[in-house]
Amino acid sequence: MDPRTAQPSGQRPSHQNGSALPVPAPLLSGIPTPPPAADPHLAATQIAALQQIQQAQVVQQLNAAVASRFGVFPAPPQGTSVVLGGIDLGWLGPSAVAELVLRALQGISDAGLLGARAMLMARAAPALPVAPVAAPSARDPRRRDPRLASKKDREDTPEVVPKMETNLQPLFAPQSLPSSSALDSDYPRVPDISSPHLADPQTHLPILPSIEVSAAPLSSYLIPATPLTPENAQKIQVESLRRILSAEEAMSGKRFASARGMWQTVVARVVGRDPPSEKGDNGEAKVKSDNDVDNSKEIKDEMRSILVEHVCKDWKARNELCLLWLHEEYLSHPPTYFLWLHTVLLRLRTSLDSKDRMFTKFLLEVPELDESSIDVVRKYVEDKDRRGLGIATFRDLVVLRPAVKDDCLQAILEYTVSPDPEVRKPAIITIRRWYPDNSFVSPIAVKFALEQLESIGTLSQTNDSMEVDSGKDDANRETDGLLSSEVNRRVELAFALSSRRQELLRNVFALYSRANPSVQRCLHVAIAPLIRSIGMGSPVLLDLIRSPPEHGEGLVETVVAVLVERGARPSKELVDAIRNGRKEDQLGTTLLIAILPFSSKTEIFTALPKLLNLLDGDASSRETVKGCFVRLVQAANNTASTSQPSALTTPSSSGAEKPPLTATELLVHLHTMDDPANGGVAIKKVVEATQICLDTSDVFTQEVIAVVLQQLVDRPKLPTVFMRTMMQAVTKYKGLVGFSMGILTRLIGKRVWMDKTLWEGFVRCCRITQPYSFPVLLQLPKPQLQDILTRTTDMRAKLLQHVLSLPPQQRNTARIMNVMPLLMEQQGGPAASPSVNGTVTNQGASAGPGGVKVAS
Repeated sequence: MDPRTAQPSGQRPSHQNGSALPVPAPLLSGIPTPPPAADPHLAATQIAALQQIQQAQVVQQLNAAVASRFGVFPAPPQGTSVVLGGIDLGWLGPSAVAELVLRALQGISDAGLLGARAMLMARAAPALPVAPVAAPSARDPRRRDPRLASKKDREDTPEVVPKMETNLQPLFAPQSLPSSSALDSDYPRVPDISSPHLADPQTHLPILPSIEVSAAPLSSYLIPATPLTPENAQKIQVESLRRILSAEEAMSGKRFASARGMWQTVVARVVGRDPPSEKGDNGEAKVKSDNDVDNSKEIKDEMRSILVEHVCKDWKARNELCLLWLHEEYLSHPPTYFLWLHTVLLRLRTSLDSKDRMFTKFLLEVPELDESSIDVVRKYVEDKDRRGLGIATFRDLVVLRPAVKDDCLQAILEYTVSPDPEVRKPAIITIRRWYPDNSFVSPIAVKFALEQLESIGTLSQTNDSMEVDSGKDDANRETDGLLSSEVNRRVELAFALSSRRQELLRNVFALYSRANPSVQRCLHVAIAPLIRSIGMGSPVLLDLIRSPPEHGEGLVETVVAVLVERGARPSKELVDAIRNGRKEDQLGTTLLIAILPFSSKTEIFTALPKLLNLLDGDASSRETVKGCFVRLVQAANNTASTSQPSALTTPSSSGAEKPPLTATELLVHLHTMDDPANGGVAIKKVVEATQICLDTSDVFTQEVIAVVLQQLVDRPKLPTVFMRTMMQAVTKYKGLVGFSMGILTRLIGKRVWMDKTLWEGFVRCCRITQPYSFPVLLQLPKPQLQDILTRTTDMRAKLLQHVLSLPPQQRNTARIMNVMPLLMEQQGGPAASPSVNGTVTNQGASAGPGGVKVAS
């Protein structure tokens, strides 16, 4: 039989000179047992090999094995031997025996190994104590490990140590051992571990060669898992995710910030990453079937949906979790990343607070944005409750997200021409803030604004055809309104940019010169806010006023009218720009108003008819003329002006300059403008102009009007509207009633009754001022008094009563006695005669009111 064939028995008979030593079963299981030696040479070799095994060698091997596991132990005594009773190992070499012992020790438990060492040490050196092992503390998790338990602890725990006999005797006498040359050369040798140069000088333990031990794989000891159905797997994963998400409540507060961060990472990876692929027998990943792929995708989509709902319920607290998850999706599933990003953005649209800036921060930190993501943000702008958030998000993306700044800027520019003013206004403000400092936005914004200006030309042509086809006033007005709205939304961006850089005004004037009248009217209204913001100090604007493009004079007049509105005094630069290349008679009314305060008195009187022709009864024209009158008669510091201070007032108007006209000179000249020699203005417009002056009581005061009346009455020819002005003056200023009586007296000397219009005014003035006018009436010739008494029948009795109340010396004058018959005449009756007591009596008459006898 082959000497290396394994034997089923676990032990061999003990040696005749040694005692039996029970050895644990793992030490002998599977070891081949040689048959009895038939060849003497072979038997001698086996015996020589067995004699070479000494007790010290075996003890040192055991000490090394125990030391490698549990620490350092005292060096064993020298010169002892070990006999493995009943085991014939003579046919093995020393190296094989050492390897056999080490391999066998791997199958022995730690407790058994400790017991074997203790027994061998006790046999070899009974007086040598074993070094105690320090017991772990009560909190040490190793407390329950029996390998490190103290002696006291082991008393309560029974040791599981195989019983081993301690009667260890050498197999052969030392002197009978052959030399090493007699060993079988077929077996590998190991160094003599008992040699001093192979032992550790500190621990006295042998230095053993490294031996590779191949352990069985762990999978061979595991119970095979029962495969789950796809439904059960999906249910388990979903429920697991829900439990993980429910753990968030336990991590509220700042002290759990670190734990919460780890929890978010776990959730993001659980949802965002795929589980590891199963491996086959060959170690390679198994190829999933189509059904497995579909089931896995279905599970992951359900988990993602759960996470989206969880995040959107409290976006402020969970946006970081959503961001971590999307980063995982971007790295693990690039195709589905954008799908779930869009899902989150759309879901937030219904629950997000309109002032939540975390939404913008979220879009700035996601891995990537595509065109569909920009379209989702557009939906926020279309929502009236979140349009501000959408515009602000686009603004930040332009500045802080270079990869999508082109698309975001284009979106904002499109909103600058939106029909909705609530969307258009914030978009224009955003672009205006960037212009002209932002080198990226400025050229694109200017190009877009100019394109919108050019598009108005096509728009106006369409509007013309609509107006021609309509043929109705209502339809025309509706069309004009639509056109005005369309023009406004297309020019607002250009106007906003022009307020920061006026060079764009040249494009606006060029557009005006090419536009049709309908668009020009719209531009007149739309440009007013821009001109107010620019003011009259802009060099570009002054240059355009000085030399406008062809057919652009109408826009120049609108610009100047806005600059000088509300009584603002034009600067000298503006006046010079208006006068440059223009003659006085070629100036429009608006331009004329602007330069009149800087003109001479003669130039002003020449231009006044054109100014008065603006009056047509409406309030706008009256305000325009009134502002011009105020600027003409007041000093440049506007100390007497009632108008509100204008933002357009320039430093040039701060000095107190002498006005070209006084209020008296202006009002006197206005009374004479109906004369063909002074312009021949219609009397209706002259009356309206004088009424404007009388209504401006802070400039045309009571004293000014008195001086004007005095100067007018001294003229050889009285103005037609003189008496009207006088009646207005005495009605408004009661203090002028006494002064007016002197004027009326002077009018009698001027034979006022010769002019029918003046005479009519005289009669009305006397009636208004009665009884103060009675002394004046008594100075009239008898025919004129009779005419007045005939016109105003209610004055006869009052005038007679006034005469009768006079003292006798005043009443008995020739003039009074001459007019008394007129006063006592009754309509249809004879003349009455005064009685002795001053009452008027008449034969056949009865006493009437005031003591006057009325004919029966």
